[in-house]
Amino acid sequence: MSKANRITRLTSAACEQIQARMFEACSKIAADHGLVIESAGWRGQEPGFSFEPAFRISIPAPDCAARRQASQSG
Repeated sequence: MSKANRITRLTSAACEQIQARMFEACSKIAADHGLVIESAGWRGQEPGFSFEPAFRISIPAPDCAARRQASQSG
């Protein structure tokens, strides 16, 4: 377990802090696989006890230059 302060109650501020740290960690994993991630906030908070962080992970859209090269070579 890390040396971070132990959270005993999930307040809105604590949920935001946890979600931000989870987003940071997930962003690194997504980037390792060539994916992008965006935060969808959090939902389903049961005051003090639980919440559901929401992330959307997707394949990045190709840029215009790559599309032009593909259409010119094909």
